[in-house]
Amino acid sequence: EIESYYACPFKHFVSYGLKLAEQETSEIKANEYGNILHEYVKEIVPYIRRNQDLSNLPEFSINTLDQILTKKQYEHLVLSPTNKNDIKSLQKEIFRINEALIRLNNSSSLNPLWLEHGFKGFEVGNADVKIGLKGVIDRVDFADDSFTIIDYKTGGTEFKDFSDIASGKKLQL
Repeated sequence: EIESYYACPFKHFVSYGLKLAEQETSEIKANEYGNILHEYVKEIVPYIRRNQDLSNLPEFSINTLDQILTKKQYEHLVLSPTNKNDIKSLQKEIFRINEALIRLNNSSSLNPLWLEHGFKGFEVGNADVKIGLKGVIDRVDFADDSFTIIDYKTGGTEFKDFSDIASGKKLQL
């Protein structure tokens, strides 16, 4: 607050005295976009796994997305006419996701056991320093003594070599 006051006393007064904030918009925020897609994947993976015939997948996908968008936390997105293009973008993305999930399903002997699996109380470190970890793992596939952990990402990212990982620049690929 002190830094804010010295930067601009009027802005400080508006923020901390009047407690005014910017008006929320109805635009789809990046975290909402990701949350919607995570919810979608949680529904679509079991559907792909249990159905040999995926001819109804496009219809099921659109219906699933529509159901997600009718949830209270997303209803403002659908009600705003300015989000039509963003919703079309979501629809395109779910079809891209479908292709990737079908490819993974057809090429792997591992089976998805955990989707959006929460964990906490996991510690790493040494005798002097312990760091507690908690979070949500997007997906873990198992088969016998093998497993893979999958972290879904939207948007493009490039991976050139392991120096990006070693330097901490790209920990989530």
